[in-house]
Amino acid sequence: GQYRPEYRDDVHDEESTFLEFKQQARGFLDRDLTDWEMYFLMQHYGVPTRLLDWTSNCLVALYFALLFTPKNGDPCVWMLNPFLFNEHNAPTKNPHILVPPASAGETYKESGGSDSLHWMNYLHPLLFKLDRKIAEDNAGELGNVERPIAISPPLLDQRVIAQGSYFTLHGGLHSTIDECCLDCDYSSHDNFIRKFVCSVDAENTLRQLSCLGMTR
Repeated sequence: GQYRPEYRDDVHDEESTFLEFKQQARGFLDRDLTDWEMYFLMQHYGVPTRLLDWTSNCLVALYFALLFTPKNGDPCVWMLNPFLFNEHNAPTKNPHILVPPASAGETYKESGGSDSLHWMNYLHPLLFKLDRKIAEDNAGELGNVERPIAISPPLLDQRVIAQGSYFTLHGGLHSTIDECCLDCDYSSHDNFIRKFVCSVDAENTLRQLSCLGMTR
């Protein structure tokens, strides 16, 4: 994604990349997409974003781990508990997978009566700032928005549905996703993020996965 070494120097340019993609994509779409839907579409077609792909299907995860086997070392599958992950990382502490707002301008009503921008929109490419660390959640409480959060995408593409896609959306923190959980209150962050090394014959296992319907 956007924070990989080959893209990291261009993080500040995400807004112009988003606007250009949005302009070019309109001619290929059969309906108008919300800004958030457009952002997921950017990720789906390989544009660097702050989204990281996950799947709810363990066979899909194994397929992609073996398809892009690293040159050094064994392939691996990462497993994430998004409920505990969000309880630790998100400003809204309710343990659930978050859903993006309907638009980049969506507001919520604070207890005092005034409207305020939905906190997740501070992570939207049109509003994102690397140095912003604090925003208000939908209860009007301050929370940290530089950590990654687990989110559920709009089901706008058949491949997203087929892959059982979920995502983590990253703020300004450049730490790896497991490092973001090292200061958790649990005895170990292995409770909600864990790495499994796949010491298998990649070619043979991909052939077996193909028999189970796991293909490109």
